Amino acid sequence: MTYSAYNQGHVKPHCARLVMSLGIPSDPLSVHSWIVAGIPPEIIIRLVESVRSDMKTICHLVGISKRTITRKLKNGTPLTPEQGSRVYSVIQALDATISLHNDDLAMAMAMAMAWLHCPAKGLGGEIPMNILTTPSGVQAVVDLIGRIEHGVIA
Repeated sequence: MTYSAYNQGHVKPHCARLVMSLGIPSDPLSVHSWIVAGIPPEIIIRLVESVRSDMKTICHLVGISKRTITRKLKNGTPLTPEQGSRVYSVIQALDATISLHNDDLAMAMAMAMAWLHCPAKGLGGEIPMNILTTPSGVQAVVDLIGRIEHGVIA
């Protein structure tokens, strides 16, 4: 069962803060168009700043090398649709992780990043950050967050 099945249209006021703060479209068709048009690589820099992380960590999460991002920034080349999809998926997972915390946004982001670095029993002991590099891994993390929010941790 996916996170949206648990969520069932209920949107916490602090959900999608990261998506909104990065200026990412909110509806699926607009997101699709945004990704296909080629996301500017500056989104990585803004993501690093938004979650108060470092380039190495974010590049690891999105599965794009720092060298590739640097080259795309220098040349003004957008991310490929595949790269853009990975970036968007990770942003969704980060947003879901942030939603676990009712603190102010800065504290929620810090706690979310810390959680991503700790083994999760609901992921078979895997570290969430290490499995966000594939669509299946992102879905597993988002599903776990949905289960945690609803007290279904199995």
